[in-house]
Amino acid sequence: MKLEFPALVNFIERFPEEIRDKYRQYFTNDCVQVETIIEDTSSGTAIIQFLQSKGIRVRPIKSETDKETRLTGITHLLENGTILLPNQQNGDLVDFFDELFKFPNSTFKDMVDSFSQGVRYIDDSYISGSRGYF
Repeated sequence: MKLEFPALVNFIERFPEEIRDKYRQYFTNDCVQVETIIEDTSSGTAIIQFLQSKGIRVRPIKSETDKETRLTGITHLLENGTILLPNQQNGDLVDFFDELFKFPNSTFKDMVDSFSQGVRYIDDSYISGSRGYF
């Protein structure tokens, strides 16, 4: 799903509350913090600055390697069961799985790249009992 700047900003603004509502049953309290990470390059930098100027909590991240290297860096977490993926038949994730299974030869790579960066972020900032949802 490719979004233009205004639609992307709107999506990011709604994202934390939608995640809280969708996964509320898994939270142990109502004080759950939802963090939106955004790659601090090209259009991501502009989005970060715009959202922060509106007081929206986002965490900029820097990427120092290419998309393929980033995915390779988290495959052990998938292989050993630390990160579990939902059933492939989930209609909402058809495009994601298509991109994932064709990667790096897929036409689009943004969903897989976002996934690998999110997994890396959670793994790097792991706190016992923490969960990450994409």
